[in-house]
Amino acid sequence: MGVVNNFEFSMISSDGTFNAPAESQPNGIPFRCYKKILLVDSIFSFYPYAEISFKDDAGVIANRLFFSEGLDFNIRMGYKMNEGSPDSACLEHTFVWSQNLYSDTRITDTFVSGINNFILKSQFFQKDLPDSGVFNHENHTEKFTISQIVDKLVKQWGFKDNTAGNNLIDKKIFITPTDGTPFIDRFGRKTKDLIEVLSKGAYSANLDKSPFLTFITCNNEFYFTAIEELFRQASVTTFVLGLKTPQEIEAHIIAENKYYITSYEIFCGGMPVNFNNYRKAFHFHNNMGEPVCGEQHIKEAVLYQQSENDRLLIRGSYIPDNPIENIYLGHINTEEDIEYYKGLINNHYIDSYLSYKIEITAPFDPRITSGKVVEIEIEESGETKERSILYSGKWLVCEVKRSVDDNATYTSKIMLRKPKINIGN
Repeated sequence: MGVVNNFEFSMISSDGTFNAPAESQPNGIPFRCYKKILLVDSIFSFYPYAEISFKDDAGVIANRLFFSEGLDFNIRMGYKMNEGSPDSACLEHTFVWSQNLYSDTRITDTFVSGINNFILKSQFFQKDLPDSGVFNHENHTEKFTISQIVDKLVKQWGFKDNTAGNNLIDKKIFITPTDGTPFIDRFGRKTKDLIEVLSKGAYSANLDKSPFLTFITCNNEFYFTAIEELFRQASVTTFVLGLKTPQEIEAHIIAENKYYITSYEIFCGGMPVNFNNYRKAFHFHNNMGEPVCGEQHIKEAVLYQQSENDRLLIRGSYIPDNPIENIYLGHINTEEDIEYYKGLINNHYIDSYLSYKIEITAPFDPRITSGKVVEIEIEESGETKERSILYSGKWLVCEVKRSVDDNATYTSKIMLRKPKINIGN
């Protein structure tokens, strides 16, 4: 990030019906006029979400603008940077008006006033319609992998891959190449529903134990990626866990491009997450109609480790000798379906893959969106200058809740996860 001049937010409708320019712009809306600004994206929820609340004490909005379902707003949230800064300074996404809620209302003969809350959904929700079609039918001369199908779908949907060379700041489509060309019938599904189904069966031979995730961020980025590939990214920033005064924290952010964590909670998934994954038997029929049973051990399902210290121990003696759950995956029609069923098996271990998490509160940074990787650095403590290695290192950003309150305090609550599975004796 460059040197921050000030934080900005704007909300502009495409037809000019409702405009809330940034405070620094002509006719800009001061932050004191907002009750709440909330932008959320998550690897566990396909679409991003937004809530914008205005203090409409004079009833200006309620008496001049009727609720228009589907009205689109271009929303920008970020920092005004020094001129010429090459860094990404703002989140930007087009949302559509889904609901309008009032609270603290006061009704008179001439106007309705109170807190006016705009509930917004992603523009891609509005564009998503049911469709039919099949891919990789036996009579088709051209066959496509799942990743190729998804790439075609999202570009038809309106996503544009603005990649300039290898500049990840400009890249908007992230798709891990997959193997296999299974038969796919859309069955009248919407694009989002079809893509989520495909993510459960997506399989990459290069990342053969990794489940896939698919989602859209508040920065207009589309992901259809293997979890392991996400962990291989370079970190976008560093969070520091340590004790500092507010003045020291502010100086540290500007001088070193690092953010102090203001609060945090740590969760270990443990048995509630992993117990049903300790031993599973997967059943399907081959192309000869013969039943096949393939068992997969959690140790074989979760392989990716960043370091020897980056692990959560599971005692091998606790894993039952016999399967405790049978999973029926259906019928393999052709050899091209085998990769699809490998992907389905991987998907059953997705919770164990991300069973270790930490939730932190830190200053807002527009570069931090779901799907990115950040690092946590533990400050040296005590006379021995020891550092905790358990929480240090790279973490996957799984959810970001960016909020601004009526005091113009802007923060992010960030959920971070990483794989920490190790089978002991």
